[in-house]
Parts: sequence; structure tokens; C-alpha cells
Amino acid sequence: MEKLFVLFCLLLGLAMPSVTEARGIPVKFGSDFDITFLVDTGLKANAEGKNVTLKLGHKKSLEYLFAPYTIKDDGLVLYYQESPKSYYILDMPEGEELQQLQKEGLLPDPLPITEMTVQDYLFGYLLEIIILGLVVYGIWKKVKRDS
Repeated sequence: MEKLFVLFCLLLGLAMPSVTEARGIPVKFGSDFDITFLVDTGLKANAEGKNVTLKLGHKKSLEYLFAPYTIKDDGLVLYYQESPKSYYILDMPEGEELQQLQKEGLLPDPLPITEMTVQDYLFGYLLEIIILGLVVYGIWKKVKRDS
């Protein structure tokens, strides 16, 4: 009976959508990403029949299993405000091409530095931090009980 219950819970978990609500707290499974705004650019794109100005952002990819368990720095991307989930990976121009784009005011001079912050890493490895905290708490309780 216990094995049947475990199998039922496993199948139920696989059938759940990638984002669910648990008492108002979003619970995620799978991949997601976050783009942090850095600066406006002079570059334009045709999006949904409109001419929009692209923004320069820093993209970070996250993997979730209830909470984020890994984070990856994807570097600079171009995106437009109306749909930040639509982006262009920026193949960084170099040398004279980069200088020309900066002279025309299409890209900032100097380009922003994209670095992961301590908060990014703390959030990106939240699941491991929670598990470590539970293990430390369990050891502490056992030591306290034995003494």
C-alpha cells in the first residue's frame, strides 16, 4: 500500500504544471530566466508591426525544483520592454565595429560590466541552502538532545 501511495505522489507531481501556487507562494519546476535592465540603446527592431527601441540587459538562467538550485550567467542580451521574455542574444561586436556602434550612439561607451552579485548566487542556490540549513538544524537538535 505504501509503494502505491509513493507511486501515486510521483505521478501527481509529474502531472503538475511548471508553476503552481502553494498557499500563495509560487512553486516552480524546470527552467526560467531573468533579464536585468542595464541601459537603453539606439538600436531599433520591428516587433509585432511596431518599431521599438531595444534595451540592453543582463540575462541569468535558473533551474527550479520547488526553489532554484542552479544559476547561470548568460551575458548581455537585447530585448524590448513590451515583452522582456523575447530577447536577442548579443554577439558582442569587437574592435572597429564596436567603436562604430558606440560612436553612432547605438551602444553605450563603455559597455556595462555583467557580473553576478552575491544575492544572485544566494537566490540561485536557494534549494541547496535550505537543505544545508535543515541538515545543520537536525544535527544541532540531535546534539542538544544527546547532551
